[in-house]
Amino acid sequence: MKQWGSDTDGLINFSEHIETKTGRPWDYNRLKKLWRLFKEERVTKKRKVQREEIILNSLSNQGILVCNHCQKKIKKKEVEVDHVMAVSKGGSSEINNFQILCHNCNQRKKDKFWIIL
Repeated sequence: MKQWGSDTDGLINFSEHIETKTGRPWDYNRLKKLWRLFKEERVTKKRKVQREEIILNSLSNQGILVCNHCQKKIKKKEVEVDHVMAVSKGGSSEINNFQILCHNCNQRKKDKFWIIL
């Protein structure tokens, strides 16, 4: 991702980039709103990546990633972190409500609650 710089420099660099991409000058207030939204999105994505890393580290068994349902080993780039009890069904985003699933198991599970016997 492109580094834009501090607030003032970042806004200037961002405005030049947007105006180059769109081929037209932008109103300063609209550009400032877009810059603020862009910064918020960038921070949110960074936090999400950090949160997923913490979750993976706490759920993995000594660095080995295993699907909680089918018990197959999973490569780190193929792991999907899932809520055991879906947030839409009243589940929380606490660490004890997360599990590691492979893509196939996560697609089958959707927002259901699985009990592993």
